[in-house]
Amino acid sequence: MQKVFYIPSNVEFIIVADMFAEDYNGGAELTLEALLNQAPGKYFKLHCQSVTSSLIQANKNKHWILGNFSSLPKEMLIELVTSKVPYSVIECDYKYCKYRSSHLHFLQEKIECNCHSEQYGIFIRAFFDRARNVFFMSEGQKNIYENLFLSRFPNKTNFKVLSSIFSKETMTEIKSLRNIKNTNNDKMAVLSGGSWIKAQKETELYCQQNKIIYDLIGGLSPTDFIKKLSEYKGLVFHPAGFDTCPRLVIEAKLLGLKLDLNSNVQHKDEHWFVGSIEDCEKYLESRSQFFWETITNTKK
Repeated sequence: MQKVFYIPSNVEFIIVADMFAEDYNGGAELTLEALLNQAPGKYFKLHCQSVTSSLIQANKNKHWILGNFSSLPKEMLIELVTSKVPYSVIECDYKYCKYRSSHLHFLQEKIECNCHSEQYGIFIRAFFDRARNVFFMSEGQKNIYENLFLSRFPNKTNFKVLSSIFSKETMTEIKSLRNIKNTNNDKMAVLSGGSWIKAQKETELYCQQNKIIYDLIGGLSPTDFIKKLSEYKGLVFHPAGFDTCPRLVIEAKLLGLKLDLNSNVQHKDEHWFVGSIEDCEKYLESRSQFFWETITNTKK
């Protein structure tokens, strides 16, 4: 039986996601948690499977914010639209694609992704079009959506770039590690494990072919991972598909590490990232405020 929730009347924001940071320490979940830590009003977390029509109808005056919503029934997405509920979306991957990645689509089916012109992709386009805001992780990701979707809606202005978000505590910890770092082990770090997109085996092969000495690191808590990463000279990260704004790349930059990246790291050429570490810090520290000001100032 589905659990029934009561959302207090003084809640301003309803946050919907497949998982939250207390469930899983993924990049999307950590970004969402860092945003919530600076929320300007009360919020209520709701897992996708707990969303019901009655909850939507009872809370139409609140702003709904959707993180990853793959497990949210299509009927509930339709209900948000038809009930004219104010909602915004934080898009961390490519939900118009049934595999959430055009690269994975090709790997699975051996054909180029055409989901944007199929029924589900068209539905996602309409859902994003009706959102108050759609926040993307990088300019590259946003550009792909615009190229696929905005020919039909050329005057839309609800697409924004957010980037990955870090808590104040994490930023302070990274800066502390950078300031006390005197030596490193003269090796490059390569992420171990992770999903197919992190491409551990392919990255290892690249290192071997280019005679790069490396260690695999992974399987650690976010805090311990950053500490471990700080011990290295640099990071080699060659994802197998578009990785919209990977946190470990930003962490390596802020720690002062050398970066060896491929073109699938979608934020790597953005102005805030290619500048100094201080420029990068300043930009990242501004993004939560940008998000909440955009949410609260957007009028229908």
